[in-house]
Amino acid sequence: MPLPRLRLWPTLPPGVYLRRPRDPLPFPLDRPGASLWARGRHALWSGMKALGLGPGDEILVPAYHCGAEVEALAAAGLTCRFFEATATLEPDEAELERSLGESVRALLLIHYFGFPQDGARWWSWCRARGLLLIEDCAHAALATRNGRPVGADGDLAIFSFRKTLPLPEGGAAVGPRSLSAPGGPAAHPGALLKSHTRWAMTRAARLDRALAPRERQADGGFDLGDVRSASRATGFLLSRLATPDVAQRRRDAYSRILAASGGRAPGPFAELPMEACPLFFPLETRGDADTIAAGMREEGIDARPFWPRLHPLLDASSFPGAVAWHRRFLALPCHQDLDDADLDRIEKAVACV
Repeated sequence: MPLPRLRLWPTLPPGVYLRRPRDPLPFPLDRPGASLWARGRHALWSGMKALGLGPGDEILVPAYHCGAEVEALAAAGLTCRFFEATATLEPDEAELERSLGESVRALLLIHYFGFPQDGARWWSWCRARGLLLIEDCAHAALATRNGRPVGADGDLAIFSFRKTLPLPEGGAAVGPRSLSAPGGPAAHPGALLKSHTRWAMTRAARLDRALAPRERQADGGFDLGDVRSASRATGFLLSRLATPDVAQRRRDAYSRILAASGGRAPGPFAELPMEACPLFFPLETRGDADTIAAGMREEGIDARPFWPRLHPLLDASSFPGAVAWHRRFLALPCHQDLDDADLDRIEKAVACV
């Protein structure tokens, strides 16, 4: 009998409504002025407005990025001045210095895949140059660094809790006082039902086989969507899903897969910081991505390229290092829903690569 598929992201159990809410909520929702959004990109667009940034202003942006954040910045009127990805995905200070100009107003710092960057260092760097620090914590909800929540250093920090927790929607932001949550219509009216259906698919292989072809696979789309969309269910669900053990369970899963991978994690992710909250496990492909992904799928394990598309504003020929990152690895599940048997399956599949 085939085993249910191990999905890349956790799924929403129907029993969540019977759980007791967590108090206090995780950062940044425990801070005054924090706000909930349907999507993190909406919070970023609105945050630029709240910070007084717009047409004529430039922002330093990593060339290795999702593309949704670039779309939000461009829609807010900013010009993205890209800088190359380094071997560690940390910004290169010398390159940033060369990129400075009169119109540069801010630096975007991306905390890739739940691994914290040094926000305090880059806050100091920005302050010394009269720049704002924008922290993209979309992947790094529940992560900390030196005992401080990731995102606590920036003038604006945006989050996407729906990437770490099984939420149908759910961004968050903390920044200037003028940044307030939207009051528009709820986003994705049927999203809750779809989220619970995905949970059922992880419990029944036959149901999964029947419904999987109908699922819309994420394609790395950059559409900003309606920035007025409200997030109606997120607060209720997040308080019941963001349990204190989520980050540790993800670290434990990541550690097991890392040990079985035979050194197949890219350099910046070959060691797991104690305060990280891994989004997924990056399995380096070494040029055979399609074969590896097909083998993983045969074992019932989601394995897919991450950020497969480049945003059209990026001149790919100028940033070969960043472009290479888009093709370097497959993302494998390492989330809090996985039990020992699930991790055994992933370890076995990874060890055979």
